[in-house]
Amino acid sequence: MSETQKKLGLLEIRKTQAPDEEDIVSLLEHGHKESRLGHIPFAQVRLRKFLQGAFKDTDGTAIQGFVARVDGEPVGLISASMNQGLASENFFASTLIFYVKAEYRGSQIPDLLLDNITAWARTKNARELLVHVTMGEEYGADRSNAFFRKKGMKSTGENFSLRLDEE
Repeated sequence: MSETQKKLGLLEIRKTQAPDEEDIVSLLEHGHKESRLGHIPFAQVRLRKFLQGAFKDTDGTAIQGFVARVDGEPVGLISASMNQGLASENFFASTLIFYVKAEYRGSQIPDLLLDNITAWARTKNARELLVHVTMGEEYGADRSNAFFRKKGMKSTGENFSLRLDEE
């Protein structure tokens, strides 16, 4: 057993399923509070409605998620949707969420989650996997960008935001 495995404990990564709903809500609420959008109220009811619809797609035709657990505790999540280009017959997989708790970000968990969603996108014949980094520079976007570049991804621009609730 490697030192990383000893430190991580029992690691499991699998497709999300309806029984994961409570853990996903908890994990995303944790991530929401940590994010640059933490000033916006967390919409648990909306998230639950979305999840219930997503879980109906049992073969992952339009949406797929993977959850990472360490010793049974949810510590990471990635989810993507399949979308057809507006001016193309091709499909693209686009991330909806990619969150790993801070204490696991330097581990193999982010790599494994990304590898799983990439494999899913390939099975659906996606032309590209689009990953959106919306953390903000003050929340670690530079570190995230470096991670994705290390995984062979290319930058296609930047995400920008303008707070409309401030003067």
